[in-house]
Amino acid sequence: LVDLDHFTPPWMISVRGLGHTMGHTRNDPRLDLSESQIRFRACLPGERTYQVTMLTNPGDTTITYRFLPPIDTSQSDATGGGLPDPVPFRVWPENGVIPPHQFHLVVLEFAPLRAKNEVAYVATFQIVVDYNESHPKTLKVSGRSWVPTVRFCQSQPMVTFPPTSAGIASSLDCLVRNVSEIPISVECRIPARYRKIFSFATPSQILMPSQSSYVRAHFCPEGEQVFSAPLYCVARPLEDEDNEVRGPLKALMNRRDGLSSEPNYVLQLVGHGREPALVLEPDSLDLGAVRARDEVRNQVVLLNSSNLTVHFTVKVEFLPNEDAGVMVPSKEVGEEAIRVETMEGELAGRCNQKMEILFRPAQCGLYEYRIALTPRGTHSKSGRPIVLNVRADVQYPTIQVADLRSECSAPQPQSMMWTQFQVDGINSLFKSEVTEVEREFQRAIGIDAKKRLVDQLKPFQLLFGTSAAGSRPTVVYLTLTNPSRLKVRFSFQTPKDLNLENAPYWCDEKALTDEREAHFSWVEEHGIYDISPRGGEIPPGDYLHVKLTYNHDSIGTHILPVVFNVHDSRSVLLYLKAHSVSPTVGCLSVRSAVVALQPVPLDANGGTTQPVELTNSGCIPAPWRVDVDSIVDFNLGNHAFQVLSVYPTEGILAAQSSTFLHFTFTPLEAKKYSCPVRVEMLKDGSPCEELIFELKAEGYDPESEKPTPEPFFPPTLPIQTYAPVPGCAAALSIELLDFGCCPQRAWTSRMLVMVNYSSEYVLGFRWQSRGLFEAGELRIEPSSGELAPESHLIVVFRVCSETPVDISSEIACQLQWTHVQGYRKKTDEFDANLEQTPPEYFAFHKDHVHEKIKTGKDFLAGQAKHVSVANRLTVSRFRNLMSSAAGQKFLNDNLHRTALLSTHLPTMMGRSNMLPDTKGQPISPPPTSIPLYIRVRAVIADWAVPEDRRDNFLVLTPGLVASLHSEAATANAAEAEQCLEKDREQDYDNEKDILAVAGNNSLNAEGVALGRRSARTMTALSNMTSPQGGGLGLESVGPGDAYASVMGSEPGGDFGNVGAAVPGGVSQDVAAGVLEEMLREIAQSSDFDEILDGMIMQQPPLYVQLEDSPGPGDHPVPVESDVLKASIEMVRREAEELEANWGLEASMAQEEADEAAEGAFRSDLLLDFEEPVLEEVRLPWKSASSAPSAPAPKNAAETVQNNPPNPTPQSYWEEGRKLYGEVDPEVFRRDAGEVLEHLLLDMVDDVIAGRLNWMRPMPRPRNRR
Repeated sequence: LVDLDHFTPPWMISVRGLGHTMGHTRNDPRLDLSESQIRFRACLPGERTYQVTMLTNPGDTTITYRFLPPIDTSQSDATGGGLPDPVPFRVWPENGVIPPHQFHLVVLEFAPLRAKNEVAYVATFQIVVDYNESHPKTLKVSGRSWVPTVRFCQSQPMVTFPPTSAGIASSLDCLVRNVSEIPISVECRIPARYRKIFSFATPSQILMPSQSSYVRAHFCPEGEQVFSAPLYCVARPLEDEDNEVRGPLKALMNRRDGLSSEPNYVLQLVGHGREPALVLEPDSLDLGAVRARDEVRNQVVLLNSSNLTVHFTVKVEFLPNEDAGVMVPSKEVGEEAIRVETMEGELAGRCNQKMEILFRPAQCGLYEYRIALTPRGTHSKSGRPIVLNVRADVQYPTIQVADLRSECSAPQPQSMMWTQFQVDGINSLFKSEVTEVEREFQRAIGIDAKKRLVDQLKPFQLLFGTSAAGSRPTVVYLTLTNPSRLKVRFSFQTPKDLNLENAPYWCDEKALTDEREAHFSWVEEHGIYDISPRGGEIPPGDYLHVKLTYNHDSIGTHILPVVFNVHDSRSVLLYLKAHSVSPTVGCLSVRSAVVALQPVPLDANGGTTQPVELTNSGCIPAPWRVDVDSIVDFNLGNHAFQVLSVYPTEGILAAQSSTFLHFTFTPLEAKKYSCPVRVEMLKDGSPCEELIFELKAEGYDPESEKPTPEPFFPPTLPIQTYAPVPGCAAALSIELLDFGCCPQRAWTSRMLVMVNYSSEYVLGFRWQSRGLFEAGELRIEPSSGELAPESHLIVVFRVCSETPVDISSEIACQLQWTHVQGYRKKTDEFDANLEQTPPEYFAFHKDHVHEKIKTGKDFLAGQAKHVSVANRLTVSRFRNLMSSAAGQKFLNDNLHRTALLSTHLPTMMGRSNMLPDTKGQPISPPPTSIPLYIRVRAVIADWAVPEDRRDNFLVLTPGLVASLHSEAATANAAEAEQCLEKDREQDYDNEKDILAVAGNNSLNAEGVALGRRSARTMTALSNMTSPQGGGLGLESVGPGDAYASVMGSEPGGDFGNVGAAVPGGVSQDVAAGVLEEMLREIAQSSDFDEILDGMIMQQPPLYVQLEDSPGPGDHPVPVESDVLKASIEMVRREAEELEANWGLEASMAQEEADEAAEGAFRSDLLLDFEEPVLEEVRLPWKSASSAPSAPAPKNAAETVQNNPPNPTPQSYWEEGRKLYGEVDPEVFRRDAGEVLEHLLLDMVDDVIAGRLNWMRPMPRPRNRR
């Protein structure tokens, strides 16, 4: 019925009957309209828009309504008698019945057929209610119909661009306004031949009704000329998807008349091209170190050297450099971190512009950017870009623990403290990113907020170890370094810092705190721990020492939580933990509850011995015993094979010392072994305490890969002191001696340099192996001795073992300091003490003990010294002296006008703490005696070294190894005897000192005590150069050194072990050492030249006047020897020759000979040497039948005849074999190695001392003829 040509819709006739029934009461009908005036949305001609209005019946009766046809009330624009336009408004439904209190929705339609633009369509609808046409309701409707209409640049006919540099795009914003009230799309068009010069960034735009916008036109000239192009515009209406009609009914829709899609001419574009010139200063920007999450602003200057305005664009490109070896952020993070304020712009001619760069990184890493500033052109005609390279190293303020040193009564090596303080974990934490919890903790202001967040921080435990109560404090020095390029500020916060200070009683929460917090408060209130400094700053690349002190004031375990804050960075929670035991008990411990041995192959015959350190931290010796039952059960469980053995199994460990348990591990199978070890501490022969630890080991097949165990020493341990520890003046050049893998009986050496940085104190040292090696397996040269101020000493470590061992442990070096004035004043004090009359005691207390004065700061600091009443200058004695002229002169000469009263005693230093120098000024306190530890790593086993590498070692024969061990045993025995002798002398001296204080000793006994002390003092200055001497010696390290480095004895020795005093006098070596020191001081004096001139010009001395004659009453009996007789005879012959040749009197020579016969003496100083006995050495070219002595040659020709023409090396070899016998190759290898080693040590010593000039070329070797 319906197609495109015929439209015959179906007809339907409906009949509607309407009626109205009235009630008994009259109710006037009433109809309410929701809107009396309705305005339709503007639309295109042929479009339809709709509105909905609501008709409401508020009455109690049903009403009817009917819409009359609309009446056009708009002003007609028809001209020339044209027909008026039809009214474009319709309504549906046109009539209806509304029940009481109900409503109807009526749809109104606006469908204009012609556009009137600014003129609106206006009409009214009459609504008849209940057939009452005399009083209809009125509904006014209106709407506008538009065609797309735009306006460019306020209808200007031409737009001119500013002068623009060639190749640079300048822009001009053209104002585009949608005059119509319908949404339209605008497209700007330029002829194709002008599109390389003129262009639009966005040629098409969508404009809402009456909206204005700017269309940016670009002008990029190709050269210096004037360019012009027309601009066309096409405006199209936007289709409303809601009003779109699809399908066959679309043909019934009204057609849009008057709409055209052809472009319309708008205006003319004109531009003038010029030549550009841009410069960027600087061309690169290094922001340096930037703190993460900080905002950094920087500026660069863009200069336009031309007279024209230049338009440019900025492009930022992030360059992730993966090859930099540092952390690089992701591309997204890098792009978000930087922002350039001016991404595009223009710069007027002869002007500059500051371009600000804002950098705010969120993560650490290396940020590199390439910022390209390009003069903007069209298409490919953009200018050459100007590149700005930006680089920033984003960091957090971070801290690293570079070194750790401890000073305590119990032995605590650096490697053990490094592990107990979890240094590696702390350093790793500070290298990572900051967490949000740490940021909130540092930003928190309230106490409650900090307490809530402190438990969420990363915790670390710092173990100070164990020692006896009352021991000296355990001091740990942490060397904090700042590896970043930012200044670091840090602080420590204790629980007291996180609470209120001086809290009122009503808010005291002590009763509400738990036992844990109460313990923390008690530890802090009693000063168990001390941290110095509590805060500070570390410049970039610098370091700072933090001193942590634990005071052993009470028995028990003490824990204190401390928050370590690096401001604007990370925060960690440190638990300081230490333990103090009773001073009447011992305390045994090992490093860890699980001790891992190094893996051993199955073909290791006899197994490998490995040490485990056992420490006694108590104040009393601890008898101990290893429970071998667990080891026996372990071996029985492994096929009754001795997989594990230990020695020693019992002993007595001295107080605050350590020893080693040597475990021999011989694996039977390639598997992991685990054995519990139980060490009992004995009291009265029965166990009173036990120490249990687990021993783990692993055996592996030698044909397979060797398992990699955890290293015994942390790999991050520093190999030398990072920075001088406060108060410490000694250091080692290296603290790790790695002998590597050596075959058995190999003579392997390593060396290090010990340095004394002090300028006033002599360093006494002694190396203690603590039983790490068997006797003779380790030799330290020198093992003890002294080191002069500002000098160095090369220490050689030699290892040689016959049994397989795997060593990873420390060797301690004990230190002792003596001021240089002590050496110079001891002799003077000895003489002064002998001549000083002892004080006369008329009475003394036997039961009362004189105590120190318990007042003053020195008493609080523990430095108050007791001075005897006999030596005090009391007020009465001072008045007595001041009453006479002699007494005043005595006070003036001895006290330097300063009287020492008894009330001054608390403020005075003791004699042992203040040794005045030559100028009378007090000297600085001695450096600390922190032991130096050297880490030793060695694997001595034949299976550890391949056969082809054994030739690189000096392997000794079993006989030579046995001789070395016997020599070491002899040296150790001599050392022990010397130590016992020293202890006996010390005890004797202490007894005499006690008697002298009490007043019960006589002058003779006091003199004996002083004599022994003086002998020991003078012996300390002796020059014992012999390695078997067992004493100390001085050896010069360079010209001008008043004190030199001191070489000690062979393995063993002690600080006071300087040799036994010679009965009846001083030994020759002691006297020679004292004279040498005197000569050195004389040679360094300023008037030494005058003394030397006087020695040269003086007359020959009479040696007989300088004889060492004894004192009166003690004449020695002269002993005539062969040497004495020969000397007398020689003097007589010289006298006869003098009398015959020069005419001198023979009586003088006879007198000299008689005086020489009275006593036999010899002096090296007087050049009175014994005549050497020389053996005749027969040269190889002399015949056996020749005479014993040949006459001296008379001329050179005779000399040439006596010498063989060409002596061969074979002749030297045969002659040496005749004189010295056959050569032992093993002994020769050992001696040759020692010679080469000494050459190397001498060269190293010259390099360290600065005596070797590297700039001077080495001498050329001469050809040997």
